[in-house]
Amino acid sequence: MCDEMIGSFLSNLQEQGRAAADAAARREVKTMMRALEAFREELRTRLLEHTIALDTLYSLQKRVRAAQKDKIALREEILRIRREREVVELRKDAVRVRHEGERAVAMQNINLSSAMHDIDLAVEKGLAAEPLSAPEQSKADLANLEFLITKVAEQACTKSVQGGTLKQIKDFNAFLERAAAALEGR
Repeated sequence: MCDEMIGSFLSNLQEQGRAAADAAARREVKTMMRALEAFREELRTRLLEHTIALDTLYSLQKRVRAAQKDKIALREEILRIRREREVVELRKDAVRVRHEGERAVAMQNINLSSAMHDIDLAVEKGLAAEPLSAPEQSKADLANLEFLITKVAEQACTKSVQGGTLKQIKDFNAFLERAAAALEGR
């Protein structure tokens, strides 16, 4: 459209140049024609630059959209990997807890087995030992008696954890006395 307008102005100027009577008027018309031609070329150049810039803009917008899609896909991939890592960590923790439990049970079994083995060895050693002489037998009986006395004292004495039988009887008597007093007070 602009090119058509410039073309019509140029044809008008050419006619004016032919119709001009003197050289100064022709020179002025030629100068105007050259200016108009220069304007036409400048306009074409700028329109071409704008077209190139517009094409570049569309191309860059397309690349930006593609890059944003890639960015979103990568973000989703990162989130998926994080979720997988969390699941793996939970599994590791569960396995670790189970292993610790199994290890504790295994240690208990080993300790129990070791204790049973020690008892078996002591029993075998006791069975394989020669019978004790009379003084040794009385000494062993005395040691057993001391052990029994200690056990009976713990049960009967007030120093044990439960307070012994005597303390329990005293506590029960005190309870009965309180119950009797409460019943008499009615």
